[in-house]
Amino acid sequence: MIKILVVGSLLCLNWSLYGSPVEPQQDLVAQNNESAPPTQTPGIELRSQQIESARDDKEANLRPEAEPKAQHDLVWVRRSFPYRLMTSQLKGFGIGVGQLAAGAGFALGPQFSRSDFLDGKMSLKIGARGSTNQSYLGRFDVSFHDLFGGHAFLNFGAAHRDLSEMPYYGAGPDSLKSGRSD
Repeated sequence: MIKILVVGSLLCLNWSLYGSPVEPQQDLVAQNNESAPPTQTPGIELRSQQIESARDDKEANLRPEAEPKAQHDLVWVRRSFPYRLMTSQLKGFGIGVGQLAAGAGFALGPQFSRSDFLDGKMSLKIGARGSTNQSYLGRFDVSFHDLFGGHAFLNFGAAHRDLSEMPYYGAGPDSLKSGRSD
């Protein structure tokens, strides 16, 4: 009940504040119109003068737009040596990262990847990786694009894996996980 009374009295107080300044503004505009020459409208000219002075101030204080910090940080990362090494942007040389097989652990190794041979019609990728559990991978891929006027392509890939262990549960659907071999 008290909340309703407080809210109601605040609304009444605000309502009277909003309603009171309307009439004096109209009187000021009427006085300005009587004193101004008939060819000038002071409200419009004053506003246009304010706009022009604001434009002049802005033009006098122009600065180049600053790059946002997040964008600056992303550009810095993309230009950094580790990022370029991870994405093979150092004339094709880089580091290959990933997993060789399920349960083989983290793998890391050198790789070479370029796609600008023969005017962009040949791509080449060579890589080797070694994992934490002594498993290894070697890979060679070559692709020819846009052969015979863009009507054909040829892809060739070869890989060799030397896995130190491979999960094997036995032959058939009746084998149990407890029968796993190394």
